[in-house]
Amino acid sequence: MKSDFVFQKAREWISECEHNHDQCPGPTIPLLPTRVIDVGRENQQPRLHVSTPGERARYVALSYCWGGDQPYATKKGTIHQKIGGIPMQELGQSIQDAITVARNISIRYIWIDALCIIQDDDDDKNRELAVMGDIYRRATVAITAANAARAADGFLHPLPELSSVSCPFLTSENTQGSGALVEHKWTLHNRAAGDPTDRRGWCFQEALLPCRRLVFGTQGLSWDCLQEDSKPVVEGNIHVLRSFKMLPPSTWGLPTQDPIPPAREQARMWKNLVKQFAKRELTKPDEDRTRAISGIGNVLADVHGDEYLSEVAMFRKSLLFQIDWRVDGFTARSRSRRAGGKTPTVVRIEGLPTWSWASVTGPISSLAMGKMSAEVIDDGSEITANELRSGLLRLRAKVIHGSRVEVGARRDWRVEFDLVEGDAFDDRHWFAFLGLDSLGQYSVGLVVSLIDGTNPQEWQRVGWFCANCGHDAVRPWSNIWDEKDVAVRDLVLR
Repeated sequence: MKSDFVFQKAREWISECEHNHDQCPGPTIPLLPTRVIDVGRENQQPRLHVSTPGERARYVALSYCWGGDQPYATKKGTIHQKIGGIPMQELGQSIQDAITVARNISIRYIWIDALCIIQDDDDDKNRELAVMGDIYRRATVAITAANAARAADGFLHPLPELSSVSCPFLTSENTQGSGALVEHKWTLHNRAAGDPTDRRGWCFQEALLPCRRLVFGTQGLSWDCLQEDSKPVVEGNIHVLRSFKMLPPSTWGLPTQDPIPPAREQARMWKNLVKQFAKRELTKPDEDRTRAISGIGNVLADVHGDEYLSEVAMFRKSLLFQIDWRVDGFTARSRSRRAGGKTPTVVRIEGLPTWSWASVTGPISSLAMGKMSAEVIDDGSEITANELRSGLLRLRAKVIHGSRVEVGARRDWRVEFDLVEGDAFDDRHWFAFLGLDSLGQYSVGLVVSLIDGTNPQEWQRVGWFCANCGHDAVRPWSNIWDEKDVAVRDLVLR
């Protein structure tokens, strides 16, 4: 893929998109991130450039798999050396290839996390991670090293030859010609056999937030933008299905006639994003379950005028519509089987509240919620915001003890514990009713239990329940919650 033809095609795509695509942003000169790499010319060393306040220039953002520690990463002791220059041969091959692409598409600066964030400075890390969404959103174009599992691998490889069959034929001049039938391929981005970046958690937001992407995949170079999906460098032989249009046009400042959606619809959008993200792999889930999606959260907070609670990876105004998540146990068990049963299906992440989806590892799903019965007790104050950030949620809901229902004896409901195979229903458990699904067919809520030794009493979420409202003609679940002896309680969830 390292050819003049490929680079010329990339330049044409960028120009066409900036000047002729109605659904894409026009040419802009964005604010530079705190630091970028000045790629220089081919015979020059790249160097770390520290941007001045308000400095603007076109830049590229790189999305790639680290695949382990990066020995050339910027640290407090090496930053001044990198400002003077960075020998190309010291960099991982994927980073060398990205610099080569930036030079050949005539964009001077490129943002690469390993080099542009001071990796042993927690304060710098936190500042830069907080604006990572804007870094990818504002980039002129993103380069996705999709086919490289490690930074050492590189992504500008020669393409494998396509399978073909020779086909002789007779021409109109009655002479023999020769042609070939070439294999026609379709590649789905969400298949297990997809490219390495399609499976990595950090690469999820790096795919969604750029308005343009050059994707160097196993099947070759393809182009993504807000108007065109996965356009291959050579039309006709490869089709890569890799649509990531999951964010509203206003994400990139584009005009839209759609009003800001209500809290219910905002929550539905976020839950769909979480569902896709949670399927992916993280090397350090205890650290990155919330951080690796915070770029999208911070951007959507601006778009929707909401407050993104990055500590729990949820939005404040629509919080009630987000806590109905459930662990996708089928996918979790399938993942464990693929790993030979050597890894636990789902584990609890310490330090995160049990009501946040980010508190468990593994895939997540949920129902679209409709009429709600419960309410989040939030007076809009900063005190309450700080409580939520620290993991304390005050929920007012109808609650019944688990003994009110014979667990396992009813066909119209089910209980799913968050740890999938790590709990059993007993007299510690209570049902907290949240509301009905969007079709009004199911009662949905949380399974909770008291936390021992807390005073005043605090609760923890341990699972999720769902019940068919009309299956049991004698005592449907929709009627259980209307009975006079069902108490409404204020629960403090941790």
